[in-house]
Amino acid sequence: MCDYKKLSNQPLVFVLAEFRFSPILGIKEYIPKIQDALRNKLPILRNTETQEITVSPNGISLEAQANWEFISKNSHTAASVNQNRLLFMTSEYERFNGFEENCDFLLQTIIDVINPSLCLGLGLRYSDTIFNIEGKGSIEDFVQPRLYNNDDLKLSGSLLRQTNETLWRTTEGAIFIRSIYGEDKVLVWPDAENLPIAIEKSSDKPVKRLLLDIDHVWNAQEEESGPLDFNKGLILSKLSHMHKISRKAFWNVTTEQAKEAWK
Repeated sequence: MCDYKKLSNQPLVFVLAEFRFSPILGIKEYIPKIQDALRNKLPILRNTETQEITVSPNGISLEAQANWEFISKNSHTAASVNQNRLLFMTSEYERFNGFEENCDFLLQTIIDVINPSLCLGLGLRYSDTIFNIEGKGSIEDFVQPRLYNNDDLKLSGSLLRQTNETLWRTTEGAIFIRSIYGEDKVLVWPDAENLPIAIEKSSDKPVKRLLLDIDHVWNAQEEESGPLDFNKGLILSKLSHMHKISRKAFWNVTTEQAKEAWK
């Protein structure tokens, strides 16, 4: 059995969990009660608007979606709610147990205040930024060769960017394993730049790094079993299974030298 030891200097930038539920068109009237339940842990409230893709018989369109963000005092942890989704994200991740406890609290709040009927989707995303570490190794020492190897091209000049993506069917949905390797000022995935948590998003000058994104998703529309009841126990059990698969994926695409460097 693999020993998934804690990595005190892990390259993790943020972790995000997504819980999609059947639409609550009158969500706005519930926000004061949600805010009252969350204000001790997440005291900063911000109202934003996002663009969401809507698919209908008339085609695909973008629709504005009202969104409420609840943010911690130090801006490292946040929750986000709209009419069909709860997000929880943090850049202060220690172990899954603590992350799961926060998800438990937020789900219970949503159940107490809104009581959605169905869970239509789940997501668990881990996003890392891997650098060379002086005296301990390089990026190439820390990840499997398929994430950076391009020797077969044999071209003159130099690499600007190398992108990899793997989509793998799992027992709990599907897992995307993505990476971007090369020198750049951007230190996070483009879609993470607007997250309401404090993360280092860019550098003053280009730096060699590898962005590693492990995104495990479950979508009721793609499953024969269909949606889940919006039951906290069922949802957290599924999230825990998704975490175990994501953890194994991270362990397998990184090397033993990496674990030594990050321990």
